Amino acid sequence: MKEFLAKFQIMGIQESWCLESSHPPPSLPGYDAFVIPATKTHLYGRPSGGLVTFVLQELQLNISPIFWLESNYIQTLHITNSSLGEFICVNLYNPSTYSSSHSNQLWEDLRFILDKSGAEFPKSEILIMGDFNARIGADISLFTDKSQLFIEEEWFPTWNSHDKTINRAGIILLEFTINCGLHSLHGTPKDWSGGYYTFLGSRGASVIDYIWSSSAFNDEAYCFNVFNRTESDHLPIAISFHHTQLGPPSSPHLQDSLTLAPGRKKWDIYLEQDIKVLLNSPEILALKAQLLTMNVNHFSIFQQILAYLLPSLTKPSHAILTWKNQTWFDQECKQCRSRLRFLQSDMKSDSTQSKIRELAQFRSYYKKLLQHKKLLFVKERWTALSVAIKTRDDKKFWNLINAGLRLPSFIVNNITAASWHSHFAQLYSAPDSDVNVVTTLPASALPTWEPVSPERCTQLISMLSGEKSPGEDMIPPEVFLSNQSWWAPILASLFTTINATLKIPPNWKQSIVIPIHKKGDPQDPRNYRPISLLDISYKVYSRFLLEKLIEWAEETKLFHPEQAGFRKGHSTSGQCLVLLTLIDKYLNRFNCKLHAAFVDLTSAFDSIPRDRLWQKLSYTNIDKRLLLLLMEIHNDISARVKFGPLGALSDSFPLNKGVKQGCLLAPFLFNFYINDIVTTMKALNQSAPSLQQLKIPILLYADDMVILSLTKLGLNNTLRGLMTYCDTNSLKINFAKTKILTFGTKTRKSLWNFEGHSIEYCSAFKYLGIIFQHGLSWSAHLNTTILAAHRTIKALEKFYYAKGGQLVPPIRKAFISKVLPMLLYGVEIWGWNLKTLQRLEILQNSFARKVLGLPKGSVAAQLRTELGLPSIVARAHIRIISFYCKLINAPGSLLARQAFLTCSQSNKWSKAMVTITARYSLPDLDSLSSWDKHKIRAWILTRDEAMDRAQSTSARLSMWLPKVKVVRSLANYLIDLTEPNLRRAFTMARFHSIPTAFLQGIYSKTPITQRLCPCTMNEVEDFIHFFFYCPIYEPIRSKLLLLIPSTITSKEDCLKSLLVDANPQISRGVAIFIVQALKLRATLTG
Repeated sequence: MKEFLAKFQIMGIQESWCLESSHPPPSLPGYDAFVIPATKTHLYGRPSGGLVTFVLQELQLNISPIFWLESNYIQTLHITNSSLGEFICVNLYNPSTYSSSHSNQLWEDLRFILDKSGAEFPKSEILIMGDFNARIGADISLFTDKSQLFIEEEWFPTWNSHDKTINRAGIILLEFTINCGLHSLHGTPKDWSGGYYTFLGSRGASVIDYIWSSSAFNDEAYCFNVFNRTESDHLPIAISFHHTQLGPPSSPHLQDSLTLAPGRKKWDIYLEQDIKVLLNSPEILALKAQLLTMNVNHFSIFQQILAYLLPSLTKPSHAILTWKNQTWFDQECKQCRSRLRFLQSDMKSDSTQSKIRELAQFRSYYKKLLQHKKLLFVKERWTALSVAIKTRDDKKFWNLINAGLRLPSFIVNNITAASWHSHFAQLYSAPDSDVNVVTTLPASALPTWEPVSPERCTQLISMLSGEKSPGEDMIPPEVFLSNQSWWAPILASLFTTINATLKIPPNWKQSIVIPIHKKGDPQDPRNYRPISLLDISYKVYSRFLLEKLIEWAEETKLFHPEQAGFRKGHSTSGQCLVLLTLIDKYLNRFNCKLHAAFVDLTSAFDSIPRDRLWQKLSYTNIDKRLLLLLMEIHNDISARVKFGPLGALSDSFPLNKGVKQGCLLAPFLFNFYINDIVTTMKALNQSAPSLQQLKIPILLYADDMVILSLTKLGLNNTLRGLMTYCDTNSLKINFAKTKILTFGTKTRKSLWNFEGHSIEYCSAFKYLGIIFQHGLSWSAHLNTTILAAHRTIKALEKFYYAKGGQLVPPIRKAFISKVLPMLLYGVEIWGWNLKTLQRLEILQNSFARKVLGLPKGSVAAQLRTELGLPSIVARAHIRIISFYCKLINAPGSLLARQAFLTCSQSNKWSKAMVTITARYSLPDLDSLSSWDKHKIRAWILTRDEAMDRAQSTSARLSMWLPKVKVVRSLANYLIDLTEPNLRRAFTMARFHSIPTAFLQGIYSKTPITQRLCPCTMNEVEDFIHFFFYCPIYEPIRSKLLLLIPSTITSKEDCLKSLLVDANPQISRGVAIFIVQALKLRATLTG
């Protein structure tokens, strides 16, 4: 054996089973030994783990053990040598019998070591060897199916492992190595064809031992072997390297020429304080004073200020993939655990009273510490979920909900930087211009603008949204929001200079494009939607220009009323009301059909030619200084694609057409560009429907377009005119997504041939988030909404029980923020029928019952009272009344108001409105028009709460809750009792659902006199008996009685005082009594 070992220069041994007390320690002549002792977890049996790394002394390596983590399963050495260079050697053992949480901790520790190594030893290479107990089979589809990860062909050209199985550890291992940019040295380099078995056990052979490295080691490896040694179940594996200097690390995802975008630090109170200190440093204050003077280069000084802030806001690119240690058991817990074990061991030799007392006190402290850490960790998870909901980041929301115990995964594609560059450069390439636009005007021809005031800039900064991604300058919005008064004079001076010189800072012309995968092949760039990130300072300035554009548009009545997209006072609900009113008018009153073509434009915002846009603007009376600034903003702009897990940046490519994506000005400019389409459609469509004597051939919400006609011929002519308009204005109709729906007639799915294109007929279409059906039924919309909401509720409940610590306040908040908007979207249009709303009410009641852990017979009104949730019906009616009161006071030119006036004349609408107002004792709609939305909400919620109170009082079950709670609000104990078993026990008491004979008799319809307690008293087991008389619970009742004030004598009043939830200590004491009582009862009844 010694002769065999002498062949190797560096050896890693796992499961040495050598304890710290072993004598002598592991050694080998001519080798330095670095030992991590095994652990003895049981009195009998072998130890667990144990790591030894032997290094040949002749190599004369400088070796430093690294103790960043207290782990018995990972050994880390920092090795340097003039010939071998610098590398980190990791020896690892992953036990196969430990829990998944322990395995997760090991992977997180390993990732911490890699990230820490990259930060402290940036030039070092990585070599990882060990017993991973991870099986990676030959069929790569097993891996991609389970992990949703895509493997680059050039990275793993073949996958010929002799193993046939892939287990959970194998998925995590392969996913981990891909995320970290590691290479497998198992098999000949870059090839798995030599992947022989490494473990021969009683149940068969497998491959569970591996060697992984960074790319430079991979390039230097030339020979791999699995030796047939039978001293152990594990066969030794060996890799041979050339003795050459190792170069700096590289990633298999990146070419050497690519640059990495810096990572962004998470904004918190500590970073905010650091930025405040930095902004008031002498260097930045000197730059600020210099910028506020007139004869300086404002752009250059502004960039210098941002450059001072950049190091504090970013982190090195190699740290982008660093994830937070996803465990609550942190270093403090480990230290306390070690201390507890020491005290336990010490007490064996010295069991004095003081030692016993010290151990008991420390064990109590340790238990409380673990509970506190768990609670903090759970609250952090809920906070992250709340942020995802607030920012409408569905991807992040579902990642948090579905995040299992394994490491996070992401899509890895092999799209190169050149492919991204070529795709987007072609997408944004402009056709040859056929129009001439005046790009310069004499200063005397331009109107004079007043200097921008700091007060105005403060208002503009306050309109920013936090938690948004920054642009290329990496300055997040929080930097401006948390220091508004500091930035206001700087931005005022900068904006005044821009307005005067008509020059834009060069950095504002560069954006970052993030490709977001939609669907289809992830290796095809066409299946990605580009999202542009712009500098926050530019967003502030663009809002300044936008307000000038809006002011001009309102003064000149620029836009047609048919265009409602991104306009103040307009909404998707208003536009849907217009469409609904037209459908209802011609279907029910005139018994005819209404033909609608829902037209989709291909990349509408990115397609418009700018020269034609500027030409259209120049024909108006727009402020010429404003026009030239708009042109300058879009002149010579470019972008870079940020892609891959490490945030690689492609080369810059020009953006030669389309409005500036991600810019606040883009929707206004697009609306203006297609504004003349309304005039064109009116001239072509003589059979257009009308509303208040106004012909409406088209409805627009930005690029969402509906062509309307009372005849097929009129629709055909209008579509032909639309095609001509699009050809003239360089727009393109997407016929695959364009649909035709005939209201009034159920049409089979078929194709309509139009000018050589096929357009699909359909019986339902989702317009602005609401599904319209041919017969004005809302069943399809309701079914789709309920299905989506049900899926989200189930996911929240799963998160609540599995990872959310069963904390009621955060899941209630998540339900209100995430689920209710889904249920109530567009309710002003379709929510007139009470039965329709009651279908949604069932979802909320089911959610409340599951969260509180109550049986199906629980009264819905009482569930809402306990959680402080208004009924869905009341919420819907608040929206409906507020919406129509808003339309009463809207300008007469608003199409939605004209639609309201039309539909208010129908008997169907009038009856529905009378029903709603009568339900809540509201005055008529004309009187309500003077109420604001807050007054309407308060009035309806008060009446709704009174109705719930009446239902609670008359309920057969939960008879105690109406006696102890009359106000609908989140109960205090649901906040104070964070232990799930205590909280649920107190909930059962308040809802009279403790499993006593009395409750069981209600369900089995047993006479009251026969609902006897299992004790010897032969009495009915009601609540009074359970709490005060039953001898079963006599041993634990003394503490409960101490909670009752001495002035109360009636047992019913005593029970009320216990369940009223006025004192958190009393509520906790009652909950503890119930938990203990149920355990005693279970012991007695078997």
